[in-house]
Formats: sequence, structure tokens, C-alpha cells
Amino acid sequence: MGTMIDYHKLRPLQGVEKMGEVARAVLICGFLGSGKTTLLKEILSWKEELTNVAIIVNEFGEVGIDGALLSQQGANVVELTSGCICCSIQGDLKTTILDISERYSPNWLLVEATGLADPAGILPLFQAPEVSSGIILHKSITVMDVEYWEGREVFGPLFDNQLKLADLILLNKVDLVPKERVPGILKEVMERFPAAQIVPTVYAKVDPDLIFLPSARNVIHAHNGEFPMVSHGHHHHPHHRHLEPQESFSFQGYTSYVFEEECVLGLQRLKILIKTLPLHVFRIKGWISTDEGPFFINLAGGKGTWDHLSEPKKNKLAFIGWDMDKHALREKIEACKV
Repeated sequence: MGTMIDYHKLRPLQGVEKMGEVARAVLICGFLGSGKTTLLKEILSWKEELTNVAIIVNEFGEVGIDGALLSQQGANVVELTSGCICCSIQGDLKTTILDISERYSPNWLLVEATGLADPAGILPLFQAPEVSSGIILHKSITVMDVEYWEGREVFGPLFDNQLKLADLILLNKVDLVPKERVPGILKEVMERFPAAQIVPTVYAKVDPDLIFLPSARNVIHAHNGEFPMVSHGHHHHPHHRHLEPQESFSFQGYTSYVFEEECVLGLQRLKILIKTLPLHVFRIKGWISTDEGPFFINLAGGKGTWDHLSEPKKNKLAFIGWDMDKHALREKIEACKV
């Protein structure tokens, strides 16, 4: 499987200093479309809060959308693709962490896991002696789209584990649900995960102290370093299955497809197509040229944004779902050409 690594010179930012001789790692998890990259972009905007930060972005399949978005902000991004951090490229993650530590000695390491990652497969890496001697886990954060809560059973035990293994849970996009629903959801999440700090957010905007100050608990200590995985092995979601190594672009029944053909699509045709796609095509994200100009599309579960761009970018539109018919999907996109 391929691992795409793009090293950039670390920026000397002013602010929070390295705590002793070890770097601090922040793990960011959350299901597809929850707002993980939005949180990372928010953190990167706090230039006065950061000193020497490096970012590892893991995207499912050969997608590479989030890494490109963060690089636009001048971030120091290492991309890991063709799988999930907690499964097929776990070894690559460990190697990358050690390489970054040795080459650049960052003060902060931000790790964005794919939305399909079980943190139980990532957290033990920070206990490995060769890693923990130079980098310690500062905080495990899970971003949750508040609208996912009531339908969480559909996503299986993976969704629950992402929340259970978090020091900080951000209930994101609370502006998109009726105000009267928010207190009830907040109460339910707090009762189910009482050890975590839980904060409602809009566009993942948080106080820097929530990220950089130590948590009341540390997830590794809280679980005595034991993290049973629920999303792999012999634990099966109705759509999940354990894959053989050669099936590098799908796991748990999920697949990804990226449309990169240089062409122009009819905007209204594309909107109709996306609106009529089956529910199991869950995540759509990327850049596309249309007869009404270039757009950046960011959708999850049929909801999201179509942002008109001032300048065109190379077409790269990613689709993630379970049991997708890639050939049929491509034919439908081709039919949108003008």
C-alpha cells in the first residue's frame, strides 16, 4: 500500500513552549464529516499559541483532501493514505512519528485520524518506549456532529469507542439543530461518558486552553493502557468485515472513490445527482469545476456546504461510503458533463 509523505519546514511560531524535552501529541478523532479538519484549521489560526507544530493527517483511501486544505494554511503536513491509522498503516504512523521527532523535534504533534479509525488502535502507539521517550500523548479529542447522536446505532460500536476513549468531546454543529434539542443531547452524552470534558461548539471553535492545558484525566492512565478495539477483528458491525491485506482501499465494508478527471460538470445536474445518491454514500468532499464556476463541496449524510471559489482548482472530489458501486457512480458523474 502507498504512503504519501510530504515534509515541510517547521514554522517557528511564538507562544506555548515545549514542556521539557518531550513533545506533546494531540489525537483528533471523530466520525466522517464531524469537523476534525475544521478543528485543525481553527487550531492553526492561533499562531500566538503554537510553537513548532507538525501535523499528521490520515485519510481513508487515496483521498488527500484534508492534507491539501491544511497545507494551504502553511501547515507542516505529513499525509498517510491508503488505509486507516488503526489498521493497515499503523506501522507507518509509528515510523512517521519517530521520523518527525528525530528530524524536526516539534513542540506539538497534531494527529488527525480518519473518520473510520478506532482510537483503540492508535493510543497504544504512544505507550511504545521508543515513542514515549520523545513524544507523550497530551490529549485525545473526539469531534462529534451533534446530529449523529440520535442515529448513532447506524454507525456501530466504532462510533461509541471514539467517544469513550476521548479526554475532550466537542459536540460540534450545535447551530444546525433546534436549540431545544441541545441540552437533552448534552445531558445524554455527559451521562454516558462522565469522565470526558464535553463542550458544545459551532465550526469547532474552542478556547485554546481546552486544547493546550492538561485534562483532568489522561485517557491512557484512565484505561490502564488497555484499549479493546471494537471495530476490527471478531467484532462486526452489520456493514463491517475484516479485510485481507490486499484490500487496501476498503475496510469494515467502507470504500472510497476519487473523481479527478479534468472536465466541467453541470452544477445543477451534479446537485441533483448528489441529492439522489443512496444514503450509504455518506461522505463527499473536494474540489470540482462546474459551468457556474469552481466549488469546494463538503457534505456528510447529505448535509453540508457548497462553497464557490474565486479561483479554479484541479478536480478532486472524494466519495466515501459502504458497499459503493464505484463504476455506477463514475457513470453518473460522467453524465453530468457539459
